[in-house]
Amino acid sequence: MPTQSPMLNEILASETNIPPGQTKDVNYIVSKYIPIGTSKQQAKKILENMNQRYTEKENFIRTGYLGKKPPFVPNPGITIELYFNKEGYLESIYSEFSYAFVYPK
Repeated sequence: MPTQSPMLNEILASETNIPPGQTKDVNYIVSKYIPIGTSKQQAKKILENMNQRYTEKENFIRTGYLGKKPPFVPNPGITIELYFNKEGYLESIYSEFSYAFVYPK
């Protein structure tokens, strides 16, 4: 299912055979869109231009994606965490792509 974010679409297209419960490192994709050394303000603009919501706390930005599949079907999930140094520049990225089953409540 395409999103409004080219970064998320590339991540979602990168792998469809991840077993539920396992993850895939997708830092190489995220760093193409938000390279190491990017200022925090520029990173926020990049995310906003991709219609990507995020949360921010001090030197840290978190964003991601959770698909909307029916129950008992593997659901794609993306976690992206951006860590900035004290000068406000991107120092490291943690990102992973996974599938998990969604169970009805």
